[in-house]
Amino acid sequence: TATAALRELRAARPRAVVFAAPVAAPGAASRLLEEADDVVCVAEPPGFRAVGQWYADFHQIGDEDVLDLLER
Repeated sequence: TATAALRELRAARPRAVVFAAPVAAPGAASRLLEEADDVVCVAEPPGFRAVGQWYADFHQIGDEDVLDLLER
């Protein structure tokens, strides 16, 4: 999903695209440099399995909530 988002952003022809994430799988950040001008990632812990394991609260939100946020 990050790759798709970066490609969509690049299509808008911005001056620069920077991807930032608090945590990612080892090597993921460097692979995203193919799509972004810069990538900032705080941690790439070994044994990474899922983003949710690194957050105290990582509950899913529904489609309606997403649409509401996008309309703001």
